[in-house]
Amino acid sequence: AAGIWTPTGERLPSERPEKGIFSVKYSLAENCTDYATQVLMGAKAHVRLGKFDIYWPSAFCKESCDPHFTDLSWPCRGTAATCKIADPAVRTGRPTGDSCWRYSFRFHQQLCKDTAGFMVQVEECVYDQGDTLIRGWELGNGQQIETELAEEVRLKVFRMRQGTVHYNGRVLPRPFDSLDADRVADAIDRWYESRSDLTLEMVELQQKVDMSEMPQRRAAH
Repeated sequence: AAGIWTPTGERLPSERPEKGIFSVKYSLAENCTDYATQVLMGAKAHVRLGKFDIYWPSAFCKESCDPHFTDLSWPCRGTAATCKIADPAVRTGRPTGDSCWRYSFRFHQQLCKDTAGFMVQVEECVYDQGDTLIRGWELGNGQQIETELAEEVRLKVFRMRQGTVHYNGRVLPRPFDSLDADRVADAIDRWYESRSDLTLEMVELQQKVDMSEMPQRRAAH
């Protein structure tokens, strides 16, 4: 069955044949972040993004041949030859719940490549603990690995950088909204006009200003 994965594992029907995959940041508990879930729900509800069959890897628990799960120096690149899980049955063919997460992710990346699909990577704001003032954006270690796998598969990547809001002289992260979904969909639509460029494409989401902090204009007399 085709469709977009929800955080509960439910899969909804899709209308387009191309497959996509999300690359999102995990928390220390190996759950996706709140912002990543906002992106999923926003994509599911969007009139264009919701038509794609987009795989949501965070809907499943995955094993790892890497003792540290996302060690950048670990040699596994999601192939039968590089995965270190001893049982060959879980590193060949369709992945199972016992497969290494890298093997599973690359398997689904290849499905995307085979259907002229893409990967949407969510780059989140980083801010100091106890404060919401951002100090930049960054990918998690797992996402850096997923980028390397996409390069090997030659899969198109759209990296969307979380939007911000200027409030009271501060730059703060903001939730994903319908206009953000429009920007991601526009980038994908433009690419489908040619499909020739496989370089990683940045999708900058809007930096908004909280209008309640703007000086009020005087009424005309």
